[in-house]
Amino acid sequence: DEDMIDNFARNRVKFETLAKMMLTDTQGKTPFKVSQEYVTYYQSEHEFTIDEQRLTEYRELLTELGLHSITYYATGDGSVVMTAYAQGWSPEGGTYKGYEYFPSRLPDDRLSSVVDSLDNPSGNAWLRRKIDDNWYLWFLE
Repeated sequence: DEDMIDNFARNRVKFETLAKMMLTDTQGKTPFKVSQEYVTYYQSEHEFTIDEQRLTEYRELLTELGLHSITYYATGDGSVVMTAYAQGWSPEGGTYKGYEYFPSRLPDDRLSSVVDSLDNPSGNAWLRRKIDDNWYLWFLE
């Protein structure tokens, strides 16, 4: 946790820039993901596409911040999920850790997911550790 928190503290402006880019590009409507290797639009009738220049901006920031990908799921809470670590594959199981930003605040129904540390998590659940205002570390196994 501490290494990730230090990275966030050193690069907060870049993290905020990346989150704002995602929220601006999606306009809170279309879920999509940008990684170093690909772009995924989660709806066949997506309302936008990002051009090569914008894709380059995303990938440069992902690299600078040590991130694998950034995703907007359009779940209603407006959260932006940034994956820093991934091992395995989600449907069959895997381990993931990263940063999560909520534009307003963490919804009440997710407050039970907040823990003091993600260094030794137990269980198969999405867990969060608050690091500042609307920013969290997250872990999923």
